[in-house]
Amino acid sequence: MHFDHKSHMIKLYRNIKDWFIGELLNETDDFYQKAKINLIFDFPFFTLSLFILFSILLFAVGANFSVFTVSGSWFMGLMFLFYLKYSKNIKISSIFLSVVILILAVTNLLFNETILHIGYPYWLCMLLLFVVFNLGIYWGIGFGIIGSAAYVLYRHFEMYHAMELAHFDPNIHLVTFIVEVTLTTFLILYLTQLYLLTSRNSEVALKEQNNLLIAKNKLIEEQHAEKTIMLKEIHHRVKNNLQVVNSILRLQSHEIKDPAALEVFELSQKRIHAMALIHERLYTLDKMSYSITANYLKLLIKDLIALYQNNQKITLEIDVQDGIVPQNNIVPFGLILNELVSNSLKHGIDATGIITIKSVKTAANVHLTFKDNGKGFTSTVEKGFGLELIETLTEQLDGSVDFKNNPENGIVFSFEFPFYYDEI
Repeated sequence: MHFDHKSHMIKLYRNIKDWFIGELLNETDDFYQKAKINLIFDFPFFTLSLFILFSILLFAVGANFSVFTVSGSWFMGLMFLFYLKYSKNIKISSIFLSVVILILAVTNLLFNETILHIGYPYWLCMLLLFVVFNLGIYWGIGFGIIGSAAYVLYRHFEMYHAMELAHFDPNIHLVTFIVEVTLTTFLILYLTQLYLLTSRNSEVALKEQNNLLIAKNKLIEEQHAEKTIMLKEIHHRVKNNLQVVNSILRLQSHEIKDPAALEVFELSQKRIHAMALIHERLYTLDKMSYSITANYLKLLIKDLIALYQNNQKITLEIDVQDGIVPQNNIVPFGLILNELVSNSLKHGIDATGIITIKSVKTAANVHLTFKDNGKGFTSTVEKGFGLELIETLTEQLDGSVDFKNNPENGIVFSFEFPFYYDEI
């Protein structure tokens, strides 16, 4: 019978709680936020329930001088619960409840001269725990300063005067003190238990999130390693296929008798060879990243010079940064470099010369300069296929190109490409 009565009381409590804060609890999955919502309901609810018992005991021992304060607190707590239900603003509700409790406690302390207020420090401690948990440490410090200052004023100016006015019945004051201490101790233990439970849940959730992140990072690393191996294999196979195509073209070139046609055919072979070099350098990289490193570009340019060099002594000056070109744009970009290098070695530099390549990155663009100190282009070469290919490939990369031809100081190509941030 006692068990059924207890179950009925628990069910009634849960129904009341669900009516006041059920919607708020359903709106969040954050356990800390749920703890705060539960606290701002349970705190006034338990306080109101205990205040009823408190009032009965005070009447029983004849201490009816505190009934007004207790009844006022009960009324304000009930008003707060309705405000919480309809406003659904947790922070404002917490501030409202904390301020009301502080005002009632300080007002009762300073103006109710018929009681000694021995239990006030317990009430203040309970209030500070609530404020710190729901509003933060700085709010707690502020409330603590106000509440402590009020108690200091009471001890120095009001306490002895209250002792003179009070009808000092040891039994009444003892019962009042015991009831206050019991009530506040219960609430303090509840707040402490809720804080410890929330902290433990936070630690458990943090460990779970950490383990989940570790598992995800491991999976990402494994997938990245698999993707890297796959990309390297793709580049390797593409390079091999291009070499096969190049070998077939070289065999086919033996049947070409026209020197002009043979020259065009050999240039096409070298372009295919250049594409093979691009893929060969890619699959030999230690790390397959989204963007190309400066070292990769330097090695590729040296490979292209070696491809077209004909007993020429070339001094190479390269000043480029990492990430100036994404990996998925490296083939058209590499073909642009191939045309620039082949034109310099074929039409610009005779025996010795200098090739300078420099890049400058800005927030939105990459500026690339390619120049040599050769003899420049003739008017015939300027309109050739190589320049058309450079312009076409530059447009494919959403860039622009401009060049200045100086027969005495060589040629300068100026490019501008959009800058793509590394996505890995």
